[in-house]
Amino acid sequence: MKYDPKWSKPRLVIEHLKVLGRITAATAHQAYGYFWLPGAIFALRNKQKHLVPEGKTIITVPRVDVRGNPFAEYRLVPADQAQAA
Repeated sequence: MKYDPKWSKPRLVIEHLKVLGRITAATAHQAYGYFWLPGAIFALRNKQKHLVPEGKTIITVPRVDVRGNPFAEYRLVPADQAQAA
């Protein structure tokens, strides 16, 4: 994915989600350097909703790594699919 380094973190996250559909803190760290992913997700769900494509929403999927440590995976899904989850 080609991105503009001037993008805000929420903009970077939503562009990533539009292309790949999912993101974790580890993915964000590896691909874009360290930043607080939950903060960017919070902004997209609240202050910067206009960046999320119409008819889509971001859901949180609880996951567990191979060592049993919990982590969150964020997915961009159709809004009607989020209601069923």
